[in-house]
Amino acid sequence: MDLYFLFHSLLKRKWWLIATPIASATLAFFLSFNLAKEYKSVGQLSLGLVQNNTVSLNDNNRVLNFEVITQANNAIETLYSPNILDLLTYRMITHDLGEEDPFRLKNLKESEKPISEESLKEIYKYAVDKLQKIEIKQYDTYRQDSTFNEIVNLMGYDYNSLRESLTLKKISYSDYINVYFSSESPTLSAFAVNEFCDLAIKYNESQRSIKTRESLTIISNVLQEKRKAYEEKSAQLESIKKSRDILNLDLENEENAVKTISDLKHKRDELINNNQILEIKLSNLRRKINDNTSGTSSQDRSLISLKKQINTLNARLVRGDDSVKDSLEYLKERYKALEQLDNLTNIDEAISELELEGIANKIKLESIENNINELRNKASNYISKDIKTSSLQHEVNMARDEYLNTEKRYNIELSKNLITQSNIQQTNYAYPPSKPEPSKKMLFLLFSAFGSLGIVLFSMVTYDFLDMSIKLPTRLSTSIPFKYITSFVEVNSKHIPDSPTANSKMSEKNNIQLVDSSRKIRLEIDKSESQTVLVSSLKNKAGKTFTVNSLTNSFNLKGKKVLVIDLNLKNNTLTDYYNAKPSIADIKTSDSNSYLQNLITKTDNVLVDIVGCEKSQKSPLEITDTNQWNEFLSWAKSQYDIILIETAALEKYSDAEELVPLCDKVILVFSANETLTEMSTNRLNSLNESYKSKILGAVLNKVHRSFLNL
Repeated sequence: MDLYFLFHSLLKRKWWLIATPIASATLAFFLSFNLAKEYKSVGQLSLGLVQNNTVSLNDNNRVLNFEVITQANNAIETLYSPNILDLLTYRMITHDLGEEDPFRLKNLKESEKPISEESLKEIYKYAVDKLQKIEIKQYDTYRQDSTFNEIVNLMGYDYNSLRESLTLKKISYSDYINVYFSSESPTLSAFAVNEFCDLAIKYNESQRSIKTRESLTIISNVLQEKRKAYEEKSAQLESIKKSRDILNLDLENEENAVKTISDLKHKRDELINNNQILEIKLSNLRRKINDNTSGTSSQDRSLISLKKQINTLNARLVRGDDSVKDSLEYLKERYKALEQLDNLTNIDEAISELELEGIANKIKLESIENNINELRNKASNYISKDIKTSSLQHEVNMARDEYLNTEKRYNIELSKNLITQSNIQQTNYAYPPSKPEPSKKMLFLLFSAFGSLGIVLFSMVTYDFLDMSIKLPTRLSTSIPFKYITSFVEVNSKHIPDSPTANSKMSEKNNIQLVDSSRKIRLEIDKSESQTVLVSSLKNKAGKTFTVNSLTNSFNLKGKKVLVIDLNLKNNTLTDYYNAKPSIADIKTSDSNSYLQNLITKTDNVLVDIVGCEKSQKSPLEITDTNQWNEFLSWAKSQYDIILIETAALEKYSDAEELVPLCDKVILVFSANETLTEMSTNRLNSLNESYKSKILGAVLNKVHRSFLNL
């Protein structure tokens, strides 16, 4: 589907495109003619979400912006909720039923069903009670009362009406909300806005109070649990501290225990060193005893030698050589020791003293080792208990912190409960507007007109896009395996051509096109030098009868005598049109011209004769055999210039294929409204393969005038 075809397709339906918007606009005009004037009043609420009443757009406040936007959207949904709008319903009812200058009380008086004063008083009392006890849950079985709902609906104070009249809009980059209310009265609009804001504030206060009380109850329970846990942990810690087994006052902690063990180790090391020195001394003394057994001369010689060395070093020291001080002191000590050991008795006594001292050191060493081991065991027990105590102390500290945090939270919620003021505040009060809202009648008319035009256009384009029918001559020529001859313009099905030159029932343009298309077909027949032409179609109601009559009139223009044979046994329209006698079944082999002449029905046109038929489910060759048909057609060719035969549709019946061998040429008629399916295409290809030489071409019928050249 190209744009050129789409344009002509829409042009064909131009009256629909013109009439539909006009009708829609006219209907919209009458519907909006009696629309009442509308007055809109505006007030403003502050949600109190930010301190400075505005929201910064820098990077540091992105989370804040998101939270403010989310909370503002949640607040708007809450304000639209039935809980608050039901409160507004009660307030409007109490005003109209209990105060001066009611807004819509006349709606009740104009009602067809009268409402008793008792019912109005009961409803007024119910509404006042609801306003005095604002609750989050407003559901009440009384709301299901039919009288109450009827009064609310008549006065236009039901939820749907209020929701339609009320509009809430958040101001960008702030937590302000504009509250709009539209009605037929400026005073009513302003009153509704101010009362709605007041009720929203009271509802928010009630909601905050209930939530705070619930929070206090929950936090109080949690606070008791935290306090109990803290006390249990503290008692357990104190119990462990009292039951600890401590070695002495110096071991109150791990550092004292480690220090004591270190001191004992130091004493142990000193005793070990003393024992080693005692061993050396004992060894020297025993060696001296052994040496003394060999004689005292060697010992004396040693003393004399040492004396000489001491004298020599003293002389050097006197001369100022200080480097010999240490050696001199060493020799003097050695000399004294030899003098002391000079006597064997003194040596034995020294050995005995050293041995006793060694035994005492060993006893002390064992005692120190035992003390060290004992302290290690005590310190180990102390450390394990201290670790356990530290872990429990950590748990106690955590329990204490949790308790203190919970207590702090409880105090905060308690302080909130003392503050009953709502965070929502009315910043601007509504006033009755001086002028009604601009009329939207013209906008409504334009929307109706262009909306309907758009719908019609969309429907037409969609239909053309989904429509797979032939419609265009070019589509037919590319879809069939044989020649396309011409097209007939679409005319009324009753406008069958009744004269060679014109049809009074058709327009002049259609008559010209009809005659011209008929000439094209006649020219093709003359070129093929055919005398017997079979006219058939793929489907029913394609226009075979119309085509036969058009050809008949075209040949009459040349003075040709035409015989029309109606072999469409399933729909004998030609027989009925010419009021011909059904004589097909009477065709027999005969040499009598008079007999064959009796089969012919004369028409009002001296150049046109017809052979009629009756409706039958038989095929033409089942009624009259081939030889009889050949003989009859031979006789007809001698009497007429052209013979036109109409048969049933190819897609349902095989009549045409039976008669193709008896005819010179075949013309297939297609309707522009029919669709060529895959089965239809296969049928045409098969026919073309079998009788390619006999198929003269195709004619497209019922083409819209704007599509003739497409």
